[in-house]
Amino acid sequence: GELFPSDTPHGFFMDRFAESYRAELSVFLEVCAGTRPSPCTAQDALEVAWIAEAATESLRRGAPVTLEEVRS
Repeated sequence: GELFPSDTPHGFFMDRFAESYRAELSVFLEVCAGTRPSPCTAQDALEVAWIAEAATESLRRGAPVTLEEVRS
């Protein structure tokens, strides 16, 4: 039931994500300046590492890999 967007397509990925990058950079600079705590926890970083591990293994195998597989 979904239709392809009828708007003009973005010519460059930064056009699509510019607002998000600005917001992320703003928070990053606030964390660096010590004016706010990091919104990312150590657990967040660990989850990203598991995702990267699964993606790497998926590339090696040429098949999908679940997070449960790499965590075991």
